[in-house]
Amino acid sequence: MSVNTWIIVAGDPAIGTLIDTARSLGGSVSVAVVGPREVADTVAAAGVDKVVWFDTAGSVPAEAYATAVADAVAAAAPSLLLAANRASDRVLLGAAAARLQAPVLTGIKSVATDGDAVVVTCSIFGGIAEETVSVTGPLALLLEGGPVPAASTAVAVDEVTATPLGITVVETKPSSFEQVDLGAASRVVGIGRGLTQELHDDIETFERVMDDEVLGLDRGEAIAAVIANAFGKARGIGFKLKVVARVEDEFLGLVETEQPFDGE
Repeated sequence: MSVNTWIIVAGDPAIGTLIDTARSLGGSVSVAVVGPREVADTVAAAGVDKVVWFDTAGSVPAEAYATAVADAVAAAAPSLLLAANRASDRVLLGAAAARLQAPVLTGIKSVATDGDAVVVTCSIFGGIAEETVSVTGPLALLLEGGPVPAASTAVAVDEVTATPLGITVVETKPSSFEQVDLGAASRVVGIGRGLTQELHDDIETFERVMDDEVLGLDRGEAIAAVIANAFGKARGIGFKLKVVARVEDEFLGLVETEQPFDGE
């Protein structure tokens, strides 16, 4: 079985992993790019078979082309849709998947074919388990994009003239909170997001634990990290948690209660 794949890109050409995944399944690899022309040109030289480009003008965000992208992708009737796990890309993939009536899977560990089915292994419950599913019919997957692909022979870029939805960016203002590097911390203290009003004492306990008198931490290395990703909530639009690959010394849990999850 060869799988014809469309990759959806919203302004960032770092899709090396997506191209490798599509190529491993055989079939053609086409890309719908929403964003600047230079992004489309980079993707066109990345070893793909076809590129269609939707130019974003002025203050119109990539998400405004969700309907146009869905129409273009659905007309090609692909077996598989891929997108990087980034906010705008998730919106465009969701629109195309809905048009194709394709399920969307996240936390992808491996993708293969078995007869007429695509077999996908996904990480679930925050990485403590894996689930393997077999899908016949259209399928959409969210993966990490990977690096910008190395340049090769370029294909033509086909510009698509489309009317965007009525969305414009009025203002972009960075958050004022202090950025911290969790990877550089010698200790990370975490507390869940599922606290209720009745558990306000746990917040006070958490703040006390952060105090020098309890753990003796230097304020510069004591970091409060929110840890609540049991159901892979990075699939939510505009929401992504940083994963701490290694935590040294100790992890201190404060709340022993069933945690509600976003959207549940």
